[in-house]
Amino acid sequence: MRYQDVAGQLILAADGAGLDTYGSQDQLELHQMKRSFRVLCVPYNWEPPFEIRAQLQFHWSCEQAAYSIYGTEGLCALYHDPYEECTHYDCDAEPMIELAIEYHLPDNVVVALNSATDMKYFGQRVREAHRECVEHENLVAVRFESVVYQDRLRVSSAVASQFWVIEGEDLEDEGILGSILSGICNEVHDFLLRLAGLFAESGEEGQPGRSRAR
Repeated sequence: MRYQDVAGQLILAADGAGLDTYGSQDQLELHQMKRSFRVLCVPYNWEPPFEIRAQLQFHWSCEQAAYSIYGTEGLCALYHDPYEECTHYDCDAEPMIELAIEYHLPDNVVVALNSATDMKYFGQRVREAHRECVEHENLVAVRFESVVYQDRLRVSSAVASQFWVIEGEDLEDEGILGSILSGICNEVHDFLLRLAGLFAESGEEGQPGRSRAR
């Protein structure tokens, strides 16, 4: 699978899970020649502005690009004579990506957090909501960003994040990769709805919405 194939599979999986994608970015870092793909998503029929949303992102190294195009030989063929024996030819490449998922949480709720106790309780609520949506232990971690305002430290944003490592055959086989990404995107869809319900149940302004049947 090549970089563009994985990005395309991710978009297809999001669509199949009832997610509306927007703001996609395809970037090339010129120093290390590393590519990255990022896209934002919300359930279908949510109305902007999206106070709650998910960001999906993965990186693709230059070594992985060479492998996906030329195979194992592409990893070192440029550095020696083509007839020179090379131990790399006998090595099995291990393609891998880390799919990062970030859930952006309502700013109006976050800025009301006034203490470490508030932040701890907020994080626990979000993690418990995630636990109710999944059947595994790869739960989100919640991080906060703060700013100094009027000589006080104030919380400015909160993000819940998790990471999925996809490697080996799972990344090389189109059918397997599509199945994995579909499962992940279905979880993203369900957790976004659960987050909207969580803040609505608490009387806090989130992002209500309906989703298309899958």
